Amino acid sequence: MQHFKIPHGACPEPDSSVATLLQNDIYSNYDTVSKEGVRGSLNKPTRLHEDPKLLFEEKMEKVRAHVIIEGRVQGVFFRAYTQDEARLRKVTGWVKNRYDGKVEAVFEGEKNAVHALIDWCHTGSPHASVKNVEIRWEDYQEEFSSFSITS
Repeated sequence: MQHFKIPHGACPEPDSSVATLLQNDIYSNYDTVSKEGVRGSLNKPTRLHEDPKLLFEEKMEKVRAHVIIEGRVQGVFFRAYTQDEARLRKVTGWVKNRYDGKVEAVFEGEKNAVHALIDWCHTGSPHASVKNVEIRWEDYQEEFSSFSITS
């Protein structure tokens, strides 16, 4: 169920979505907004129709993780699957094979998405056999615009 306060005089249709409401002149300084479990109050008033992403962007923490995956992770399309999973989750960064047989990656994005990608790394591609995933958290740098496979 979606919960949100509506300014006086703005009555949405019964099947209105948050997206529809955001396209109207509704401001973000209302007490509660909920979409897929996100609740809370927003601090500064913003005209949401100018950029609807602002509604939830303040709640999304960005993180960066440097990850080393150990096991049978080379020759099993681990990097290609990692790229697919990262793009699916809108995570940026890179992944590469190392000379010691491990796979190394840097992930940047929303905290939940990066955590989900790291969780996926514990299993990896269908023919991978992951023994260990080492994670080093770093300061978010917004360094990448996409996710790539490097050599």
